[in-house]
Amino acid sequence: MKIAFIGDSYCADGTDITKHWPSMVRKQLNLLNSPTIQLGDAGLPFYYSVERFLPRLLETNIIICCVSQPLRLPNKYNLPITSGLIKRWRKMRSFQKNNLLKNMSRSDHDIPKNEIRNAIKAADLYQQFLLDTEEMYFSNISRIAYIDNLFKEHKKKCIWFSCFDDSFLLPEQLQQLYNKKYYVPLSGPSANISLFNIEMEMYAQDETYNIDRNELAKKITFEPEPEGLYNHFRVAENEIMANIIVDIIQNDQFDCHAIDMKKYFTHLQLDNYDLLRV
Repeated sequence: MKIAFIGDSYCADGTDITKHWPSMVRKQLNLLNSPTIQLGDAGLPFYYSVERFLPRLLETNIIICCVSQPLRLPNKYNLPITSGLIKRWRKMRSFQKNNLLKNMSRSDHDIPKNEIRNAIKAADLYQQFLLDTEEMYFSNISRIAYIDNLFKEHKKKCIWFSCFDDSFLLPEQLQQLYNKKYYVPLSGPSANISLFNIEMEMYAQDETYNIDRNELAKKITFEPEPEGLYNHFRVAENEIMANIIVDIIQNDQFDCHAIDMKKYFTHLQLDNYDLLRV
């Protein structure tokens, strides 16, 4: 069995196999020594993970998709240019910007600092003056629907997670046409609550974070993450994520059903969050 994880930082893996849910899944399925396709790319559009995965589609048995935020800007450098990065950049002092550029140029990108600086500046201007959000939502859903049908055509076993509330959001014209707000994948089960909302409620109920509930979304999106989190979760939430996936795989429940996240994350109060599907 070969399993693939494609998406963003919510499904990235780390060196500690006891703390990241993709490794926990592999451990529970006795796949730690088996070939695995790991394409969880922090901050990148979903497209880039899919682009690298498609040549390996036929060799894969099970695909775990964590669909990222649709408004992340594709770019020729494959840099993680998110709304959070751009807003932090606007508020940074010169030395903070230099530290950020140094860290980004040291990563896998191998891009000169001045080019990264120009890319972020250009992204900031694009977001302010040119960005057409409806077009990006339409393009995002078009890609997801194509990929979803491709997986179904090749009879792949898939499990889908929406990283953010708008990961499966239909553009307004399609909402009116289909009389629904979100796209529902056809190639396998999909979660009914976004991973971002799971993360928000985790912060809200943990007094050690001391974050006002009304400020949660802004702080999580635009401020540095506290230490001790893996895939944006504590170890406990990572264990639950792994259990969800292993439960589906071991029981061969790959029909197009809703994954009831409240059933698994019983320690979190999830009643007030939007359901992405029923």
